[in-house]
Amino acid sequence: MVCPLAIVDIRKKADANPDAQVTPDDLKTWIAANGPIPQGACVAQNAGWQSRLGTPGFRNVDADGTMHFPAFHVEAAKMLLEDTEAVGVAVDMLSINYGLSADFITHYTWLPENRWGGSRTWPISINFQPPGQLWSWVRPNTKATPADPAD
Repeated sequence: MVCPLAIVDIRKKADANPDAQVTPDDLKTWIAANGPIPQGACVAQNAGWQSRLGTPGFRNVDADGTMHFPAFHVEAAKMLLEDTEAVGVAVDMLSINYGLSADFITHYTWLPENRWGGSRTWPISINFQPPGQLWSWVRPNTKATPADPAD
């Protein structure tokens, strides 16, 4: 699948707080800088998490066994559903729900609306991509793989 790509950069937030989430304000900031999210777009979060791949910091499990990693806030998912024609969201970590999620509300809000979500989606670093509207090629992973090489 080829689709327009809108990369929402939350690296500073995620550096300060591993439980950071893409919020409606982050989406509004992206829109103010780049224009409307294109029809059929994938809205991708860049939390800088790809640098942790293959290390214990990717799952970022605390002493109590709780994972801490950024993702999409349910209100951001609702905004994308109500105000855009985006068809996908993508993150550079394990899930479109942040690590503390116990109810997986972003999944249950986004996916039943015939939208897709992708995790660990960066075959190359997006840190070097220019801002604005880009295009992405998405190929579904049809093979079962471990959640993280550090498992």
